[in-house]
Amino acid sequence: MAAGFGSVGEFVQSDLNTELDMIAVNVSAVMALAHLFARRLVARGRGGLVLFSSIVGWQGTPLQANYAATKAYVQVIAEGLHAELSDDGVHVLAVAPGPVRSGFAVRAGMTMRAAAEPEGVARQALAALGRRATLIPGVGTKTRT
Repeated sequence: MAAGFGSVGEFVQSDLNTELDMIAVNVSAVMALAHLFARRLVARGRGGLVLFSSIVGWQGTPLQANYAATKAYVQVIAEGLHAELSDDGVHVLAVAPGPVRSGFAVRAGMTMRAAAEPEGVARQALAALGRRATLIPGVGTKTRT
């Protein structure tokens, strides 16, 4: 599930409603959809979920603190579900990219000089599904198990 948006700027200057909306989309909606589809896939006895976290979700990130926190949630739930659902035939993968060419940068008010192409990220994610818990797509792809 690649739902989400981010913001850039000082936390104390950010719009509270925008930051709460980010939590609703990046955390609550991802959890609700993962729950819905995980139930269906477990009942079927097979399938896969791909959840998009971010490399910034692995540390506190100045000027993106709330976004990084929401992506940490996605990373952790994906890793937990990877272990929990594997015996039920359901594969779960966390994809933790850096910048990707999408509408994200415009929405977040960011400029990205170098970014991966979405098609390449998707290909790498599908190739990694069922093989590991986390994928960091990019040149010389790094993985976490």
